[in-house]
Amino acid sequence: MAVTTLDQRMLGLGTTLTDHTIVASDIISFADVGASNVIKRDTVQGVLDLVSAGPSEATKVATTSGSSFTFTGIPSGTKRFHLCFREVGMAQTTATILIQLGDAGGIETTNYKSGAKYHEGTAIAGQVSSAYDGTGNAFFMREQFGATAILNGLCTFVLADAGTFTWVMNGQNHHTGTGHGFTAGGKSLSAELTQIKLSGFTGDSGFLNLVLG
Repeated sequence: MAVTTLDQRMLGLGTTLTDHTIVASDIISFADVGASNVIKRDTVQGVLDLVSAGPSEATKVATTSGSSFTFTGIPSGTKRFHLCFREVGMAQTTATILIQLGDAGGIETTNYKSGAKYHEGTAIAGQVSSAYDGTGNAFFMREQFGATAILNGLCTFVLADAGTFTWVMNGQNHHTGTGHGFTAGGKSLSAELTQIKLSGFTGDSGFLNLVLG
């Protein structure tokens, strides 16, 4: 890593001290605000690793067969994630992808507010979750498929209010040809998010994955 030279005069210690170089193995001490100021220690590199950890990738789920696909074990403290679709194929010509969130109590199936639009050539079709009355059973991703359509795209989910476990989402997708879909919505959970489920279609190719952070 790059090293930084600390000028002792910045600390108000006068001008007679010698500057020292900070290196990755140096120890820094911290007071833990959540544990009665217990002193913690870490290396400079350890602190940098925390800051620069970046997004993490979950274990991808194949959509080569089956009609229900669930990611569990979403880490506590997650505030944003992306649901990725790569070369996802459908075994039927018409389907609606349903996306549902869940906590430790299970997948929640009510009170989603969601809408979706699908554009194919000059045709535009739309669908809403129970006319935005808040009683919808899922987020809608898309509503029309060709038997040979291959779907690529993503949905982004952001924790809008941690106190009420409220998530908002939007997404885009494209399938082989001219089809393009848009979706957006919101949902408050009963507790912290731990899982996400997709259903409403039968897969015959491709995979899904989550990118967290």
